[in-house]
Amino acid sequence: MAPTNMAGRLLFCYNSLMNLLQQINIYTKRYERFDGATLKMIAMLTMLVDHAADCFLWRIHGKLGLGLALEDARLWPLYVTLRVIGRTAFPIFAFFIAEGYVHTRSRKWYLTRLLLLAVISQIPYDLVFNPALDGARNVNLLAATYHGIQMNTVFTLAAGLALTALLDSILHGKHKAALQHRADAGRQRPLRRELLLRGAAATMAAGAFCLLAEVLHFDYGAAGVLIIPVFYFLRNLRILAIIAGWILLLPVSSLELYSVGGFLLIQCYNGKRGKQIQSLFYIFYPAHLCLLLLLRFMIAGY
Repeated sequence: MAPTNMAGRLLFCYNSLMNLLQQINIYTKRYERFDGATLKMIAMLTMLVDHAADCFLWRIHGKLGLGLALEDARLWPLYVTLRVIGRTAFPIFAFFIAEGYVHTRSRKWYLTRLLLLAVISQIPYDLVFNPALDGARNVNLLAATYHGIQMNTVFTLAAGLALTALLDSILHGKHKAALQHRADAGRQRPLRRELLLRGAAATMAAGAFCLLAEVLHFDYGAAGVLIIPVFYFLRNLRILAIIAGWILLLPVSSLELYSVGGFLLIQCYNGKRGKQIQSLFYIFYPAHLCLLLLLRFMIAGY
């Protein structure tokens, strides 16, 4: 029988939702067949497909590829198909950043590696994707500064990792034992005040990172940064994290509707590392950008 008062109803709805999510998690465990190495490989390959389409086929709003004009109706379905395939990559990368935060031996070194990779990759990323730098004969250096530059995806991942660490420190930091002691002692008012302060600090921190992501034009913007703490804090309710993450990405672009494929693959993760090549992603990301730039120069001359 459902309770009649408001608090009881809310608690009843919460427990019902948690039971439903647990049942879904139990049911979907039969599909957990992919290890971490396999999912990361899928993410890298789909990212390559996406970037190749953007680099070679896109010729609208000043972005020149190989001179293959998309006015040709035969090329448009190919372009859209390749970009849809590419939507698989980012959710997987974001998920494994959250997983890495849980399992890494040194979170500071993990963040440092990501930041170094982001800085190293920014120049080839701009040369491939910055519309103000398309074509060596027509470089607009002013447009290529603030308004022309979009920070590469690794900056987004690094910011998401940093925000996750900060929120974890605020919400579950060194005073966690003191909070538990207050709760056990029945000190409701000081406990409520402490929780409100922590909640306000966490909200301000998240807001600051979102503003930073939008002002500096991070790839995927604020949504890309927020999805990593979502994966971390809801890691024990993966299906809820997947739904929340997908909803977060939907406003980024109409194509993000198709990122659902990446989220479904995350649900198929079996929790195992698999046979991974050490630092493969750190090599692959700048290397594939340089390869795209080289191929475009060899074929199109810029």
